[in-house]
Amino acid sequence: RITKIKTTCLLVFATIIAIGGYWAHVRESLFERDKRLLMSAVVSAQASAIERRLAHSLSSTYILAQELKRNKGVFENFESYAADVIRSTEGVSNLQLAPNGIVRQIYPLVGNEKALGHNILRDDRRKQEAQQAVTERRLTLAGPLELLKGGIAVIGRNPVFLERGGRQKFWGFTSALIILDDLLAATELEALQKQGYSYQLSR
Repeated sequence: RITKIKTTCLLVFATIIAIGGYWAHVRESLFERDKRLLMSAVVSAQASAIERRLAHSLSSTYILAQELKRNKGVFENFESYAADVIRSTEGVSNLQLAPNGIVRQIYPLVGNEKALGHNILRDDRRKQEAQQAVTERRLTLAGPLELLKGGIAVIGRNPVFLERGGRQKFWGFTSALIILDDLLAATELEALQKQGYSYQLSR
């Protein structure tokens, strides 16, 4: 009888340990699942914030393109017009006009002089996205690129086609340069970093 009691006690003890271990495992799994769900929500929120800011900034290239089409390829008072566009679309560092793929006008020009005369369609580092934009007739995003003056940026290039002689002909690009730090300022990534999180951006 004593042996039977001991055996029963051991079985009960083992059962309690097993149940405890099982619940600990379940609790840990639920905790990990909750953490993953929370992180997924955080990532989605930050990605959405970047997309919204980027879409808003890149709308500036469409505004310039519409003005070019309205004036049949002539852009008068580009500087004052570009200044107004930059004020109304946050996050844009500079705007560019590149007829035939060659950068001819930039606002603001100060600090960006080296980009004048740059042939986008022949630059080995940047021509892929530019040629794709022309072929597919849609805005493309180039970068991230290291700028000569320092910093990392992305460039949205919008191909402009004008009707000439009953045909759509390539005029050039309207472009917007967006500093990566300015783009990320619309997110909470910096605050998350301070809390110990790390992140990686991808296209």
